[in-house]
Amino acid sequence: AIPVRYRPELARSLDNLGVYLSELGRPADALPISQEAVDIRRELAAANPDRYRPDLASSLNNLGIRLSALGRPADALPVTQQAADIYRELAAANPDRYRPDLAASLNNFCVQLFEVGRPADALPISQEAVDIYRELAAALPGRYRPDLASSLDNLGVYLSELGRPADALPITQEAVDIRRELAAAIPDRYRPDLAGSLNNLGILLSQLDRPADALPISQEAVDIYRQLAAAIPDRYRPNLARSLHLLADILTSLSAAAEAEQARSEAGALLRELL
Repeated sequence: AIPVRYRPELARSLDNLGVYLSELGRPADALPISQEAVDIRRELAAANPDRYRPDLASSLNNLGIRLSALGRPADALPVTQQAADIYRELAAANPDRYRPDLAASLNNFCVQLFEVGRPADALPISQEAVDIYRELAAALPGRYRPDLASSLDNLGVYLSELGRPADALPITQEAVDIRRELAAAIPDRYRPDLAGSLNNLGILLSQLDRPADALPISQEAVDIYRQLAAAIPDRYRPNLARSLHLLADILTSLSAAAEAEQARSEAGALLRELL
């Protein structure tokens, strides 16, 4: 048995190992390791809450991410909810230290709610995450503007899913604007995120019956994904295929049948290669 004095270090090592395995695309291998870290830290926090509840919240967050990555958002929800609850208590006492962690947990929680078909429940949680990241980005833009853009993008998706594309439009436009700035500074890191936000903006403009405005946005997303897929085909060809389908739908709305068929054919060819 591991002596009690070494259990905090064991939990930390297990948590780190779970993160590394997940980053290597091995969430199934990471899951039992992350669960063990949670179990140890739950015992430690029960005995010494002031010292170990922050670590427990961190491990719970990681475990929720593992479960979500394995297509188990319903199992992830209570785990991430508990992490957010702990961080909310911690942030109330020490906002400077724990509000970033709270915002990250809220983001994970609203994504999982959306994945189980509860966008209405995700909406206020997503808005809270946006509000926190907006304050953080105002103080430290270099650190938190990427997180703000991600949160804005999520909020726009939830509003769109709830039949509110007009409310989603300025929020998604703000995400695009931030990600355009980030991609201009660090293209390798942020161009994929920019393409995703552009796709979301194109969808909203289409929903608002503005296909002429959606067209250049969608075309830009396709152009970015085409470059990314040329460099990393396995990762980005599915994104390119989805963007081409969106572009085809927009072209069809503009009565550009030949161009729409060309985009649709290219998307179909990509999907066949992926099978």
